[in-house]
Amino acid sequence: MGNRFDFCEALFHVHPTPEFQIAEHGSLATNMRDGCRPYVSAMIVIAGNKIARYSSCTSKHAEQIFIESETFQHYIKNTELKCVTFFMKTHPCHHSTIVSRCTQSPILDKFSCTLLLIDYYEHILKPRGIQLHIHVASLNRAVWKNPKRQEDIQAAENSRLGLKMMLRAGILILAFQKKDWLQVATLCEDDINEADLLSPTRQQLDCCIHNFLHDFNKTIHE
Repeated sequence: MGNRFDFCEALFHVHPTPEFQIAEHGSLATNMRDGCRPYVSAMIVIAGNKIARYSSCTSKHAEQIFIESETFQHYIKNTELKCVTFFMKTHPCHHSTIVSRCTQSPILDKFSCTLLLIDYYEHILKPRGIQLHIHVASLNRAVWKNPKRQEDIQAAENSRLGLKMMLRAGILILAFQKKDWLQVATLCEDDINEADLLSPTRQQLDCCIHNFLHDFNKTIHE
């Protein structure tokens, strides 16, 4: 995960979230803005004793790179596992990434990591009795309440639909807990104090995500 600043940018950083009444940044450096870019993210995958980190690039999303990893997939198919766990900055996209605002009609990405992971879960993991758990450090567009622009309205609707589809398929979407932050922090090159990992702003967001997902689970069959 690199140093503490790489870790903060790729996973930990709390960006202001008015839907959850979070007005300040939460950072491993300071509660103020520290240069962490919101679009930079990483996905940590843990399966048994195997751990890997994936990042999206210009041509592929992190989830796609994971599924195309022959080494990791060979391990999963030939190891007795109970669960594959993702730790992500935000949940997998579903036609919800705005790839360009530089046109008269902003463009939403046609790609869906949600559909990709559902297919992977149903054909690779589920037949082997392996669960898929996805821990998310933010919910991004899924919690937008009153977007104004049409592309933002559509992105928010698609984002929530993607969540609903994964939950219906049996994939668990979870907030980070204390033990999760302590676990992923061990992958960082720098030692990170527990007090920094469990800052009030970070705990507030994690609690809000947990409550949102708890309520959202009640609507998945509507």
